Amino acid sequence: MGAADAARRATAMLVLGLALAACRGVYQPLLVRTDAGLPADAYARCLGLMHARYGRLLVADEAEFLLQSDWVQGPKADAACQQRATIYRDGDALACIVEVRHLGIGMFDTIPTWSAARTDTRMEEDLGDAVLRALSNG
Repeated sequence: MGAADAARRATAMLVLGLALAACRGVYQPLLVRTDAGLPADAYARCLGLMHARYGRLLVADEAEFLLQSDWVQGPKADAACQQRATIYRDGDALACIVEVRHLGIGMFDTIPTWSAARTDTRMEEDLGDAVLRALSNG
């Protein structure tokens, strides 16, 4: 195989990789909307919900309507994983993000390290349902 063939093959692989990445789509957080719009005390309701579910919050900014939990034990007690949640205002809706990371063996099988955080759709839907109930029950 000549240099030109190798370059064409590398270019084709790059284009294929980019096309596959584009097909996956861009991540969008779960948006929660109520029929009547957000109640005046929506922030206080979400703050209470976040404290009840996740305990300590790293960010609680009422002016920006931004809440983010600390990393806490994940949903599976037998797995070394952590989760954190974020709720923020997005126009007339609230956006919910739940990220999960797992503990794994690091370089040279010595020091454990956390994986990159990834969103969890099922956990976002669960948080979104809880936010909707909190906003609806007043």
